[in-house]
Amino acid sequence: MQISRFERLLGMLAQLNGPQLRVIKSKVGERDQLEEVKGLAEKRRVALGACPHCGGVDPWRWGTTASGQSRFKCRACEKTFTPLTGTGFEKLRNKHKLIENAACMAEGLSVRATAERLQVNPKTAYLLRKKFMPLLEKHQPMMLAGMLEADEAFFRKSYKGLRSGMPRKSYKRGTPAMKRGINDEHTAVLTTIQRGTPECHIAILPSVPTMASVNAALEGAIAPGSVLCTDGSKVYVPVGPMQGVEVHSVTSAEHVDGPIHVQTVNALHSRMKAWLYGFKGVATRNLALYLAWFRFFDHDKSRRTWAGFVLDSFGVPTFHT
Repeated sequence: MQISRFERLLGMLAQLNGPQLRVIKSKVGERDQLEEVKGLAEKRRVALGACPHCGGVDPWRWGTTASGQSRFKCRACEKTFTPLTGTGFEKLRNKHKLIENAACMAEGLSVRATAERLQVNPKTAYLLRKKFMPLLEKHQPMMLAGMLEADEAFFRKSYKGLRSGMPRKSYKRGTPAMKRGINDEHTAVLTTIQRGTPECHIAILPSVPTMASVNAALEGAIAPGSVLCTDGSKVYVPVGPMQGVEVHSVTSAEHVDGPIHVQTVNALHSRMKAWLYGFKGVATRNLALYLAWFRFFDHDKSRRTWAGFVLDSFGVPTFHT
């Protein structure tokens, strides 16, 4: 823009009323956020360092997209690409909303609260969230070792959003379960945590955990020679020799037997349930995604920074698993 036109624009600001100034401020904020997204996308291109189509390392600039994102053309395969080619964000409209959406996810906001902040339809907010959530599952730790704790948490089965094929008669939210104790009305979530670290392994089990299902969930998740502390459940006793770990159980009456306890994993379950409560019911088919979301941000506070979260979602490893 020419300096004279820019000075004229500045002079017109004094003539704007309150609502007009808010619109100008909003547009400037959107532009700033879009530039930040472009910068993060460019970091992805530099980190990959090659054409996403053929792996060629000598592309040249080939204009820009309609949203202003840089476009490149590979000299080897002669195909064009952008820094976000190969991601779920490539053809996303309103990319500037990725910044605020990442902040909403870090705060654990519901779909409606996110939609209100982003000023979009709740369906749009949900679809935008779904683009981030599968990428969080990659942060499941490869293997836990040392002093471990394992226990199950149980969540009421939910068919939220299911329009047909309900396995039972629908009921209003908050209706108490028909059965007490461990039963097929609930989903079991096995959580194993490495004491002294934030690392935890989360797995979905059948409604009633068995030795076979627990052993399958822990296969490859805990290192041989570790010590596994559990509650009084008998399903863990035969799992010990199968996994090559030493199992110690503490009953609810004993609560704590020196270093043998499950207080750390119980505290994790308390945070998990409190976090999930804010969503007013999570569909069971999406429970694994939400638990991966919880685990990612519960790991440490550094992951709550939107820039690192967005860059990690673009496929550039930013945080250690």
